[in-house]
Amino acid sequence: MTSAFDIEKIQQVLNDTEKNLQKIPQLKKVSKATSLKIVYILLGALVVLLLLIYIFSGLRALSTLVGVVYPGWCSLKAIKSKDKDDDTFWLSYWVIYGIF
Repeated sequence: MTSAFDIEKIQQVLNDTEKNLQKIPQLKKVSKATSLKIVYILLGALVVLLLLIYIFSGLRALSTLVGVVYPGWCSLKAIKSKDKDDDTFWLSYWVIYGIF
């Protein structure tokens, strides 16, 4: 049974990302100085950034990120894939988004 929230897959992605980020000397120094994994440092920085965006520009900026930036990225990813179902899904999303 597969689930959308697969802990093992998430751990694997985090470990692979950590391994790739270890190749950057500056991030490696920060990781060594703080005794934290680079992935966790970057995730913390992302959370702080989102909080600052929310505080200084309100919910509108976060809504734009969720409603436009993420779907735009997924649409580009869908165009590059061979599967046509995801193309149809994201095209439908943009048609409905355009109506509103």
